[in-house]
Amino acid sequence: MSSALFFVWVNLAIALSFAAAMLAIALLDNRFRAAFWFAGSFLISSLYLIFELATAEWPHSASLATLTLTTFMGGLALINVGLSIHYKRPIARWVIPLTALVAAGLIFTAQFAFQNSLTGYIMYQAPLAAMQSIGAWVILSERRAKLDRALGVVFVLSCAHFLAKPFIALATGRFDNASQPYLSTDYAAYSQALGTVIGVALALLIIVIMVQQLLTELKRQALTDGLSGLLNRAAFHHELSRMVSRRRRRAPMSLIICDLDHFKAINDTYGHECGDQVIAEFAATICRAVADEGCAGRIGGEEFAILLEASGLGEAMETANRVRIASHALRLEAFPDMCTITASFGVVEIHPNDSAQTALSRADLAMYRAKAAGRDCVRTAPLERISPPSDGDGLRIVA
Repeated sequence: MSSALFFVWVNLAIALSFAAAMLAIALLDNRFRAAFWFAGSFLISSLYLIFELATAEWPHSASLATLTLTTFMGGLALINVGLSIHYKRPIARWVIPLTALVAAGLIFTAQFAFQNSLTGYIMYQAPLAAMQSIGAWVILSERRAKLDRALGVVFVLSCAHFLAKPFIALATGRFDNASQPYLSTDYAAYSQALGTVIGVALALLIIVIMVQQLLTELKRQALTDGLSGLLNRAAFHHELSRMVSRRRRRAPMSLIICDLDHFKAINDTYGHECGDQVIAEFAATICRAVADEGCAGRIGGEEFAILLEASGLGEAMETANRVRIASHALRLEAFPDMCTITASFGVVEIHPNDSAQTALSRADLAMYRAKAAGRDCVRTAPLERISPPSDGDGLRIVA
């Protein structure tokens, strides 16, 4: 068995393995639609390798050689579609079909008019390089993470590899031994070996990137409250502790705790689905008010916390009032127009000697003070302890 034939069998096993891996990822999570296209690309690449094996039986068939390269072109096209979906970077609909059509024409012409010549090799390698350059553009046209940039670089190398192959054929004496079967030439061995290295690098990077994305999403779900989209209680407490421990002594930092007023009455009167909508919309209001100034979490059923990293007490009270006023304007489908969503806010500036727990306790006390003052207001921490008010006086109705 020649070296090239050995590498073809190895590549076939690799392509089928990666196709199965991509299909498994696609079936594991329906958010990975791109993995179906990647799986299709490797399946078509497997078909291309089967055609390569067939050239051992029909080494001088121009039709088979044309079909082989055209099939490979289809595999490269599918991987570009997958990249476009994965990176949300649309490719004009005509680009890939037109590139494939031009490639098919060049490959056909090269096989029947310029067979076994430098010109012919350039004609059917250049379209493959063009298809890889599309993939490189999809990835590298925007700022990406390190792994994504590495994948883009491998696509660039793959493009360069196809452009170099005609000259590798020239250097290995392929054109001087045109009658020798392709798979028994040194050129075929170099070509298949380089293809193995680049193909494995591409597939492994794509798999690692998708697995990393899946792990990031699982981590996000572990830290995020599913209903509100904010940090959950444990994640917010961790972030608060981290920020309090690392803050500079003179840097201002404030904490807001807010609690929806009469939330039990909302659930009892309009149902838990309506209550869930109130939670979600109020959380969205917090996100809009806070923006990039800090972080927010849902730390109880209807209780929320906001950490403002560079705000003193006055600025934090302004933020709390913005959220309070914005909540009045919320209108839900299941919620009568006459009813207004209100909340009580406790605001404290975190002192240099505060721990996360003492800051939370003071903000909680300030929130109870707002409840005692009639709700729908903003208060800061009092000197004395105030007992939380009873929530039994029903839903506040604002005309």
